[in-house]
Amino acid sequence: MSKEYQDLQCLQEEETSSTVSKTTGSAMKAYKMQSWATSHSSRLLYGFCCFCAVLLIVIITLIVHLQKPEVKDRSFEYQLGNFSVSVKTQVSQITQEGTRLMEKITDLETSVKKIQNDLSIGSLQSDMQKVLGTLGRLIDRVHKLQLNGSQDPVCPVDWHRFTLSCYYVSKSGYPWEEAKTRCEGFNSHMVVINNEDEQNYVFGIAKTQFTWIGLTDSDGEWKWSDGTPYNTSPKFWIPDQPDNHFGHGLGGGEDCAHLHYNGRWNDDHCSRRYRFICEKAI
Repeated sequence: MSKEYQDLQCLQEEETSSTVSKTTGSAMKAYKMQSWATSHSSRLLYGFCCFCAVLLIVIITLIVHLQKPEVKDRSFEYQLGNFSVSVKTQVSQITQEGTRLMEKITDLETSVKKIQNDLSIGSLQSDMQKVLGTLGRLIDRVHKLQLNGSQDPVCPVDWHRFTLSCYYVSKSGYPWEEAKTRCEGFNSHMVVINNEDEQNYVFGIAKTQFTWIGLTDSDGEWKWSDGTPYNTSPKFWIPDQPDNHFGHGLGGGEDCAHLHYNGRWNDDHCSRRYRFICEKAI
């Protein structure tokens, strides 16, 4: 009996111990489940907070993005204002430049008028010189007529008379400089054309052949051989002449004037061998 009681007691103790162990295990499991639930809730809360933070950032971004057009519009307004100021500045500069240009044009018109006046004075002086020269020749002619009775002064043999001058036309061609020397040897100068009547007469005796006249720009400026002012004397150039052509293969330009076959003037290389006309007063 004692042994059975002891065995029963041991069995009860073992059952009790087993029950306690089971109870303790259940409690530990319940504690672990509670800890896991608490941890899981914390994670959910943390995730929710993160979601709220992200949502807040998205809302702020949307607000900023929605406000950007206004900024762009204001930026465009600033650019438009700057462009307007730039245009006004440029218009002001153009206006100032236009004013200065008008002043220069006015100065140029004044200079042109002055030059025209000077040319008019020079033309009058040239005309006066021509008149005085003609009067002088008429006086000489009157004196000769008084000394020689009624004899009218005549030109040398092979010379042609026109008004108060005698003209000689060469029979052969020479370079311009040699023609000038030959005229000087005749106590004359190469022909100088002072008016349209003389131009027509000289063309008539030249007989439509290329013929040197006493006009050259070998020193860079057109001059008559007797010193007659070129700028104030009449001119009978062919259109677009003189052109100082260099394509003739003779070297240099064209510095001497001659009568063309049509009677007008042309510039040519001075080495050409053309006939020439001399002129001297009666």
